[in-house]
Amino acid sequence: MILRPPNTRKKRQAPKEWRAVILEACQLPNYAKTGFGYSEVLDIASRHGISIGRESLRVKIDRYRRNGYVKKVSRGRFQVPVTGYDFFGALEHQ
Repeated sequence: MILRPPNTRKKRQAPKEWRAVILEACQLPNYAKTGFGYSEVLDIASRHGISIGRESLRVKIDRYRRNGYVKKVSRGRFQVPVTGYDFFGALEHQ
């Protein structure tokens, strides 16, 4: 019988600041229907002290989308699918 050590590898997560921004975006009133957009994320990011331009944010969200952490629901609108829950720490807050 071979005993394997428990999986101690740390799961990949978004940076702490961005977890807070995306989780706040998921709390927006119409999130369930329309998701969140770039302008809303920019406003939330500025409140959290993150300085980022619209184009840089677009690249960041697109990277999250390509990795499956965010899904596009319409033009410029996004939601966090089940695969993104762990990455953004959403399960820790429920």
